[in-house]
Amino acid sequence: MARPRSRTQKQDEELFNKLEKYINDTTIPIIAEFAYMNKINRQYLYNNQIFSTLLEKAIRKAHINYWR
Repeated sequence: MARPRSRTQKQDEELFNKLEKYINDTTIPIIAEFAYMNKINRQYLYNNQIFSTLLEKAIRKAHINYWR
Protein backbone atom coordinates (compact mmCIF):
# COMPACT_ATOMS: atom_id res chain seq x y z
CA MET A 1 0.00 0.00 0.00
CA ALA A 2 1.37 3.43 -0.94
CA ARG A 3 1.80 6.23 1.54
CA PRO A 4 -0.78 9.01 1.38
CA ARG A 5 0.41 12.18 -0.32
CA SER A 6 1.58 14.83 2.11
CA ARG A 7 0.98 17.64 -0.40
CA THR A 8 -1.83 18.43 -2.81
CA GLN A 9 -1.43 18.70 -6.58
CA LYS A 10 -1.88 22.47 -6.33
CA GLN A 11 0.90 22.70 -3.73
CA ASP A 12 3.15 20.62 -6.00
CA GLU A 13 2.41 22.95 -8.93
CA GLU A 14 3.30 25.98 -6.80
CA LEU A 15 6.48 24.26 -5.66
CA PHE A 16 7.30 23.40 -9.28
CA ASN A 17 7.01 27.08 -10.24
CA LYS A 18 9.16 28.14 -7.27
CA LEU A 19 11.81 25.58 -8.19
CA GLU A 20 11.82 26.71 -11.81
CA LYS A 21 12.26 30.34 -10.74
CA TYR A 22 15.00 29.38 -8.28
CA ILE A 23 16.91 27.51 -11.00
CA ASN A 24 16.60 30.39 -13.46
CA ASP A 25 17.60 33.03 -10.90
CA THR A 26 20.50 31.17 -9.26
CA THR A 27 23.95 30.76 -10.79
CA ILE A 28 24.62 27.44 -9.05
CA PRO A 29 21.29 25.96 -7.93
CA ILE A 30 21.54 23.66 -4.92
CA ILE A 31 18.56 21.37 -4.38
CA ALA A 32 19.20 20.99 -0.65
CA GLU A 33 19.21 24.77 -0.26
CA PHE A 34 15.93 25.10 -2.18
CA ALA A 35 14.33 22.37 -0.05
CA TYR A 36 15.50 24.04 3.16
CA MET A 37 14.20 27.45 2.03
CA ASN A 38 10.80 25.90 1.28
CA LYS A 39 10.66 23.73 4.41
CA ILE A 40 10.40 20.41 2.57
CA ASN A 41 12.53 17.31 2.54
CA ARG A 42 14.72 17.30 -0.58
CA GLN A 43 13.98 13.61 -1.03
CA TYR A 44 10.36 14.63 -1.72
CA LEU A 45 11.59 16.37 -4.88
CA TYR A 46 13.62 13.36 -5.98
CA ASN A 47 10.73 10.95 -5.33
CA ASN A 48 8.15 12.83 -7.43
CA GLN A 49 8.21 12.56 -11.20
CA ILE A 50 6.80 16.07 -11.66
CA PHE A 51 10.14 17.56 -10.56
CA SER A 52 12.46 15.26 -12.54
CA THR A 53 13.05 17.53 -15.54
CA LEU A 54 13.70 20.54 -13.31
CA LEU A 55 16.11 18.56 -11.15
CA GLU A 56 18.04 17.50 -14.25
CA LYS A 57 18.12 21.14 -15.42
CA ALA A 58 19.40 22.28 -12.01
CA ILE A 59 22.13 19.65 -11.98
CA ARG A 60 23.29 20.53 -15.51
CA LYS A 61 23.30 24.25 -14.74
CA ALA A 62 25.23 23.74 -11.50
CA HIS A 63 27.85 21.60 -13.25
CA ILE A 64 28.28 24.03 -16.12
CA ASN A 65 28.62 27.10 -13.89
CA TYR A 66 30.77 25.38 -11.27
CA TRP A 67 33.44 24.44 -13.81
CA ARG A 68 33.62 27.86 -15.49
